[in-house]
Amino acid sequence: MTRKKLMSTLLFVGLGLVGLCCAKPSASAAPTQYVIVISMDGLGGTYLESLLNGTARTAEGDAYGLPNFQRLLSEGASTMYAHIDNDTYETVPNHAGMLTGRPLGGEAGHGWNLNDTHAAGTTIHTHKSQQLGADAYVSSVFDVAAANGLRTGLYANKEKFSIFPDSYAIDHVFINNGSVKDQYNGSEVVNAFIAQQTSGDPDQFAFVHINDLDNAGHNYQWGSTAWNEQVVAVDSLLGKIFQMIADVPGMAGNTAIILTADHGDQDLPNGMNANRFSVPFFVWGPGVTAGDLYELNADTRRLPDTWPLTTYDGVGPIRSLEACNLALALLGLEAIPDSVFGASHDLRVPEPATMSLLLLGGLAMLRRRNA
Repeated sequence: MTRKKLMSTLLFVGLGLVGLCCAKPSASAAPTQYVIVISMDGLGGTYLESLLNGTARTAEGDAYGLPNFQRLLSEGASTMYAHIDNDTYETVPNHAGMLTGRPLGGEAGHGWNLNDTHAAGTTIHTHKSQQLGADAYVSSVFDVAAANGLRTGLYANKEKFSIFPDSYAIDHVFINNGSVKDQYNGSEVVNAFIAQQTSGDPDQFAFVHINDLDNAGHNYQWGSTAWNEQVVAVDSLLGKIFQMIADVPGMAGNTAIILTADHGDQDLPNGMNANRFSVPFFVWGPGVTAGDLYELNADTRRLPDTWPLTTYDGVGPIRSLEACNLALALLGLEAIPDSVFGASHDLRVPEPATMSLLLLGGLAMLRRRNA
């Protein structure tokens, strides 16, 4: 190799090393074409952790089979200790927080403090305006997706979720009345979502709400055998979504899943602790690093010492309320206007470029240059 070519090689290797040092593995670095946010209503993180690590056992002493949750765990970035809203463990306010990236309270909050079917003519915006005494529009993930020409969908298992299509323009809506405590209709919600995705007009952003674990918790107690068995049942629904991604043209290799929840155990006496306020947060998809989300974000997120938190100041935890801003980051889109959680798109999940890829890229550039 001539001295000139040697120096050229070293230059490209050096540029590769600079790129490695300076690369910021932010979510926006690897946009995907489809993102599915799944909310497993009532899926407490501490309870799921005991199932995934084998601490919780069947009556026969066997580990529970959860192949699809295990797939999220082994192939994606995750934690069982994401925090919900500091001030509420109710379903609709926390889902409003996910969709808007805001807490419940304060001037910056979404303000939706109701957890029942809303009155006709009421929207999140009119409710917020009444609190402020002035007109207020509370932007959501659906606004950003629509402004960028993306198709959107909401598939939910509680009638009170109708507040969201009444407040926002959403292309495809399926709301099943799963509010009755003995109903387990998550399969109907998932089937409606899959039908839309296989129709030739798939949603590029979809929010899928499954209520079965909340019903099982209230009926049989969180962590009971019956509740654990219902986790196995919803694992199979997750498997159907994985299969759909593999089958629908264009979705395989281009789809991300974000799975979280709105709360854990609502019925535990003296339950103002992690059993109630911690929820899982999984991110799975192309380019996502497998590992612990807190370790991947050690400089910007901190595992709480107490549950619930009493402040939003300082270095906060990973939150379920940043799920939709992360979805937008993965899609390569801007954050929700006036949102609080995940608004900086700084929750890191994609795999940063490796040394070998950078070196190979530099050598390939060198070969093209000297060809």
